[in-house]
Amino acid sequence: MEHDDFGRRQVWLSPRDRAYEEKLYQFLTYHYGQRMEVHRSLELAEGFVPDEGSLLLTDRDEEEPARFGETVRLTPGETGGGINVYQSGHEIARQLLRLRGGADSSKEAASAEEQPDLCRTRESVFGSAGAGGVFTVCSPVGGCGVSSFAMTLAQCLQENCEGRVLFLAPEPSFPWQLFFRSSAPYNLSDLLYSLLTEEGTGAAWEAELDRVLSRQESGVWFIRPLTSLRDLELLSNRELALLFGKLRKRFAWIVCDPGRCGGSLSEKILELSDRIYLLKRQNPVDEKKTENYLSSLELVPEEGNALRGRMKVMTVGRGRKGQFLPEEKAIFLRKDALLKPDPGTAYYKKVRELAIGDADA
Repeated sequence: MEHDDFGRRQVWLSPRDRAYEEKLYQFLTYHYGQRMEVHRSLELAEGFVPDEGSLLLTDRDEEEPARFGETVRLTPGETGGGINVYQSGHEIARQLLRLRGGADSSKEAASAEEQPDLCRTRESVFGSAGAGGVFTVCSPVGGCGVSSFAMTLAQCLQENCEGRVLFLAPEPSFPWQLFFRSSAPYNLSDLLYSLLTEEGTGAAWEAELDRVLSRQESGVWFIRPLTSLRDLELLSNRELALLFGKLRKRFAWIVCDPGRCGGSLSEKILELSDRIYLLKRQNPVDEKKTENYLSSLELVPEEGNALRGRMKVMTVGRGRKGQFLPEEKAIFLRKDALLKPDPGTAYYKKVRELAIGDADA
């Protein structure tokens, strides 16, 4: 049975961990269903017969390889010549697609090997991006006004610094309709899918980026959040770095609001950030949680010290020492049914001071 360009080749999943099998099945079907026909081990038990050229992905010893055209082992690491189970779903799919055989497969594999490891250093990601930076706002606790700070920061950069500004809030729950207008039917998930299937090259990805972007009256650019958080959490560090590296070619400034720090998504974004603003309130609970988070960075000294070097800890309210943000009840104005940062507040003036100072640093 011929499978031209891997067109709908059957892939059978049969790992010992059934929860992992179900998650991988849903991911591959959702993102790569047009390029592979994915089946679960349950269908084998129900009497389904695999195609002659089908591929089995398993970590079991009791499967019958003769029933399949090819068998690939799932391995708990990089050794063994199989597919590492501890990597992103997109990377697993990419390796499966390379198994089509023939000269085309060799060319694709060689191309992949030649790609630089974009996450080894931040300089390798942003080396050709020019002036500007990625500014990320986060907090180890809730209720600190992370989104308010990030929105105000984006506006201040737009009004006081050269270059285009992109506001990026990947969380699906982010209430973007309160602050932005977007007629684009596409969102960050669509952009990721295009990036990963096109390998980030060619005009197709650039066209997809144009389709998801919307420019606000304030001048700030915006991309609607993810459909599902898992779309971004399943990215490898290299893939996320590739995304940010390509966005930096279009925007001088990227302001990120990844939500509460400590999760896998926010930590990946922090590693790619030029400046990090860590917000907290001045009370015993917040102080302790912030202290615990900062202490956790010391578990990996080299990476932790690098993050601390780019981080400013900001106290919301009248902090007695260090940086602080004035706490005001009304820091936004409502204009044309949308909330806009109020430039007349002490809060705005403080963020503007930070934005200009860090942009010039």
